[in-house]
Amino acid sequence: MKNCKFKVIGTNSATKHLEHKVFEIGDFVFTQRQQVLDAHCNGDAYLFDIKSVTFCDKGILLSGFISDENKNVGRISFKYL
Repeated sequence: MKNCKFKVIGTNSATKHLEHKVFEIGDFVFTQRQQVLDAHCNGDAYLFDIKSVTFCDKGILLSGFISDENKNVGRISFKYL
C-alpha cells in the first residue's frame, strides 16, 4: 500500500487546526522501536511519531504525536480510510 490515506479523528489544542483533514503516509511496519513517519496533507509536510495501532470494530486507528516544520508538536489520532 503506497501513500495510505488517514483521516484525523482526534486532536488536542495544539493540533486542533488539523481536525478532519486527510493525510497520506507511506508504507510502514509497526514495531516496538521508535518510529517517526513522514506524513503529508495539502502539500504540507509533517513528522508523525507513531505510538499505537488499534484494530477495532471502528477500523484501524493510529495514535501518536505530530510535528510541523516549525517544531510545533501535538497529539493526534488517525483512522485508516
